[in-house]
Amino acid sequence: NDNSPRFQKSFYKRSVAENSPIGSPVLNVFANDIDKNKTIRYTLEGPKEITRLLHLDTESGEIVIANKIDYEIFQWLNVTVRATDSGYPSRSSLTELIIRVIDENDNNPYFSSDATNFTVYENSPIGFKIASLQAQDADTGSFGKITYLIDRMSSNGKFSIDPESGDLLVADYLDREAKQMYMLVIEAWDNYQFGYLSGESRNAFKQIFVSILDENDNTPVMTVPEGCAQVTEFHNIREPLMEIKATDIDDSETGNAQIEFEIVETIGTNIFYLKQIASGKAEIYSNQSLNNLYGNYSLLITARDKGVPSNAVSEKVDICVLDFNDHAPNFIFPSNDSIIHVPENATVGTSIIQVKAIDSDIGPNAAVMYRFKPDPVGGYRSFSIDEYSGVITLKLLLDRERQKKYELRVEAYDQGIPTPLSADLDLSIHVKNVNDYEPKFLIEEITVNFTEHSKPGMEYKKLPDTIDRDEVDYFDDTPTLVCYFIVHGNEEGHFQLDKRSHILTVVRELDREKKSNHTLIVKASENCINTPENLALSQPRAIAVKSSENDVYQIASQTHFVSVQNFETNQTVKNVQQMQLNEYHSSKAVAEKYSSDFFYQRESTLVRVLIYVQDINDNPPVFTQKIFTGGVTTSTTFGTQFMKLTAVDHDEGTHAQMSFYQIGEVKQSLDEGLDHLRKPPFLVDRDTGAIQINFDPQKGMKGYFDFKVMVNDSAGHRDDAHVFIYLLREDQRVKFVLRLQPVEMREKINIFRDALSDVSSCIVNVDDFRVHENRDGSIDKTKTDVYIHLVNRKDNSILDVSDVLKLLDENVEMLNELFKEFNVLDTQASEASFFTVDLSGGSVFVWLVISNIFIGALLIVILALCVSQRSKYRRQLRAARVANYAAAHSDLVTKGLLSSVPNTNKHSIEGSNPIWLKAYENEWFKNDEGHVKNISGPESLEENIISADDLTKTLNFDRFDAKQYNLYSQVDKFTNKNILTNKLETTEL
Repeated sequence: NDNSPRFQKSFYKRSVAENSPIGSPVLNVFANDIDKNKTIRYTLEGPKEITRLLHLDTESGEIVIANKIDYEIFQWLNVTVRATDSGYPSRSSLTELIIRVIDENDNNPYFSSDATNFTVYENSPIGFKIASLQAQDADTGSFGKITYLIDRMSSNGKFSIDPESGDLLVADYLDREAKQMYMLVIEAWDNYQFGYLSGESRNAFKQIFVSILDENDNTPVMTVPEGCAQVTEFHNIREPLMEIKATDIDDSETGNAQIEFEIVETIGTNIFYLKQIASGKAEIYSNQSLNNLYGNYSLLITARDKGVPSNAVSEKVDICVLDFNDHAPNFIFPSNDSIIHVPENATVGTSIIQVKAIDSDIGPNAAVMYRFKPDPVGGYRSFSIDEYSGVITLKLLLDRERQKKYELRVEAYDQGIPTPLSADLDLSIHVKNVNDYEPKFLIEEITVNFTEHSKPGMEYKKLPDTIDRDEVDYFDDTPTLVCYFIVHGNEEGHFQLDKRSHILTVVRELDREKKSNHTLIVKASENCINTPENLALSQPRAIAVKSSENDVYQIASQTHFVSVQNFETNQTVKNVQQMQLNEYHSSKAVAEKYSSDFFYQRESTLVRVLIYVQDINDNPPVFTQKIFTGGVTTSTTFGTQFMKLTAVDHDEGTHAQMSFYQIGEVKQSLDEGLDHLRKPPFLVDRDTGAIQINFDPQKGMKGYFDFKVMVNDSAGHRDDAHVFIYLLREDQRVKFVLRLQPVEMREKINIFRDALSDVSSCIVNVDDFRVHENRDGSIDKTKTDVYIHLVNRKDNSILDVSDVLKLLDENVEMLNELFKEFNVLDTQASEASFFTVDLSGGSVFVWLVISNIFIGALLIVILALCVSQRSKYRRQLRAARVANYAAAHSDLVTKGLLSSVPNTNKHSIEGSNPIWLKAYENEWFKNDEGHVKNISGPESLEENIISADDLTKTLNFDRFDAKQYNLYSQVDKFTNKNILTNKLETTEL
C-alpha cells in the first residue's frame, strides 16, 4: 500500500440555494487508488457548524444537504473531504470543497427606528428633508435592497419619500392654518424592481405622525372705524377718541398671534397717544385739550405680532376736530392780475385756466366754491367757471377784431355757518393770434453715433432745428420757443434730451454687444410746460390688401406706429407681418408714397433718431469649448483639413478679426510608428482655425496627439484651448443611421454628441456626415449616416467597433429617449471586417505562398487524372471498333447471330429490354487486349479485321471468363474458321 488515493480534482466548487430541502444533492467527489483491492472511504472535515449542514456518503462520495442552510449565517461553506484507503497502514488524501450559498428572499424588511412623531415648519421649501426613515433587510443583493413608498391618500400630496434613501420630503407647500397634523403610512419593500409585480417582494409598514409647526406667516388684520372720527374741540381728554382691534390667525399659544399697537406717525401734531388694553385691543386718547386745535388729524397705527421675525400692518386713522369758521379762502394759483393768452380760434368748452384757493378752516368751513363777479362791460359772459373745481372754460367764441382783452374777477367763498367768508382774484384774458402751423422737421430721420462705454456726458449731439411758418404778432409775446421731447424709445433711460437746447447726451453707459442701435422718436412742441405723453405703440396687425408688383401698403392711425415689410413679387394678396420695434414707422393723417420700399403715414412734428453704438475692442475672443477632439484615419491624405477650431468675439469689424495659433510642442502618446513624422504633424490655419494634417498616415500607426492652441484679436486679447487628435483605423468608426436630413443633424450634433458622451463616459468624436445610401446603391435624402468613434477617457485609447456596440447595448435604456429624439434607425460598423485577426505583413506572405503551392499541386493532380481518363477511353473505343467477322450475306448474318456481336444489340442499354432491366455489360475486351492482333494503329478503322485463324487463336486463351457470355463463345459453337471471312461492321457505337 504505497499509493495514496487521488481525487479527480484538486478542489470542488458548487453553489446551493439557501433553504434547499434536506437531501438535495450538492455534488459527488471521487478518488482513485492505483493499489489493488483497496476500498476508499470519504469523510468530511471542518467546523462542526458547517459539517452538520452537509451529509457525505462514505462509500459513494455523494454530498447532500443535511440541515437547513441560512445565507444570512453562512455565505460560503468551506470544508475538506478526506479519502482514506483500506490498506494497512491506511493512506489518505484531501481535497477542498467550496460551496457558495445563493441568497433567497426569506427575510422581511423592518424599520430600524421606533420614532413615529416628527415635526416640520409650515412654509418649508419643497424638497425639504423632514426625517430619514431607515429600514433593513437581512437578505443581500436585490433581495436586501429596500424601496420606500408613501401612501398617497394619507399624505394628500403634501409629502413624498425618496425611494432609495428613505428621506421623508416636503412635496407641496404646507399651511398649518389649513391642517395641523398628518398621519402618514410608510412602506418598505425589498426586491421591488424585479419582484413587486410577480409577488416576490416582502414589505413592512409604519405609521408616523407629522405635526406642522407654526411660522409667523400671517400678518395681523386691523379693524378701525371707517371714515373720520369726528370730535368737538371741547372733547373730554379722559374719554377715548376711538377703539382699535386686530386679529392674527397664527398659533394663539405662541407669540405669533399676540399683537401690540403703536403710533408710528402722526400727521398734524403729536397731541394723541395710544393705550394698550389687551392683546389685539387698544384705545386712542388726547393728551391735552382740543380747544382751538380743530382740524383733521391722521394717525398711522401699526399692529405688530410678537413672532420672530414679527409681522406688522399699518392703518391710517383719521380724527376730525370740528372748528368755528374764522378763516376766509386764500387764492394760491394763479397770482393776482395774471395775464392769460387764449388763441382766437379756441372752441367753446376749451379749458383756459384753473384757479385754486384754500381755506385754513376745517370741514364745511373750508369747502371753497367759485363764481364770477359781474363787471360793467359784461366780459365775464364769454366765460364760465366750475363752482367746485375752479376750471375756467370758454363759453362763447372769441373775435380778436371785436375784443382783444377781457377783465375777470373770480370770487372764492367757503360754506361756513352762519356767515360764509370770501376772497377775490383779478385775471386778464388776451386773445392771441392763431398758431396755424406746428413746428415741422424738414427731415424724417436723423442718424447719430455714440461710442460704447463712454462716460455719461462725454459725447453729445445737437439735433437740427424745426421751422415754424406762423407769422409773428409783434403786439403779442416774442416767438414761441420750440421744445424737444423724447416720446418713445428711451424706456431704459440711456439718453437725455435738453428740451430747450436740443442737445442729446448719453446718461447711462451703452454696450454695443447688448444692443447695437437705438431708435428714439422725438416730438417738437411749442408747449414747453407740459411734457407730452409717450406714444402708445400698437402691435402690428396682419392685413391683406391687393397691390401691384413691388408695392407695399400699411394701415395706420394718426397716433400709432406700425411695421411694414417688403413683399415678394408676382403676388396679388400680401400680408404685413410684425417686425422689430426699431422698424416701426411714424404716421400722419395724409399718406405719402415714396419710391422706396415703404408706403407709410407720418407726422411732421415727429422725427426718428437712429443711434448707432460705435464698437470698441472690449471683448476678448473666446473658444467655444476648452477641449477640442478629433480623429484622423490612416487613410487620410496629406494636407487634409479634418477639423476646425471655433471661437467667438462679440465685437464687430476689425475688432472681431481673430487669429489662431498653435502654441507649444505637439505631444505624442501611446504611439506606434510615429517616430519620424514631420514637425509639426499638424498645421493650424491662422485665419479660419482649420487644422490640416502635415504628414502621410500609414497603416500600423497608432496613438494620439495633444497640443495647445491660442486665439487672439487685434488688441491682443486671447484665449487658450487644448486639442486632442486620435489616429484610428477605418474599421474603428461606428455608423449611426438617423431619419434626419444632414442639415438638421448638423444643427443638433453637439446635443447628440454630449448626450452620448455622458452615457458612455467616453470622448465622442464626430468624423463625418453623409446622405444615407441604401443597399441597392440608391440615395435616401431623408436619412443621414453619422460616423463617429469613441475614445476611452482613462487611457485615451480608441474603442473597437465591437466594444462600442456592446457599450451601446449595455446602456440601451439610458439611450432610449436620445435615440427616439434623433430617430436613430441603426448602429453598425462603418465598413465590413473580413478578418477576425490582424495579420502582420510576414504572416500574410507565408499564407500566400502556402496557398499557391496547394493550388499548383491540385492542378497537377487534375491534369494527371485527365490524361489517365483519356487513355482509358481510347482503349475502350478501339475495342468497340473490332467488328469485322463475315461478309454481308454470310450464314452468320442469316442465322441472326449478329445480335450477339458487340454494339449491335438493340437492348444493350440499361432499361431498354423489358425482361432484362440491367444493361448488357460489353466489357470482355478489357481482358483480351493483349490477344488482339493485326491492328495496324490506334487510328485505323478500316484495318481492324479479325481472320478465322486469329479468331480461333484468340478464343483459346487461358484466362477465359466463363461467366461472360459473348460473341466468341457463340462463334465457337456455330461456325468454323471459314465462316468469318468478310468484315462484320458494327451497327452501333
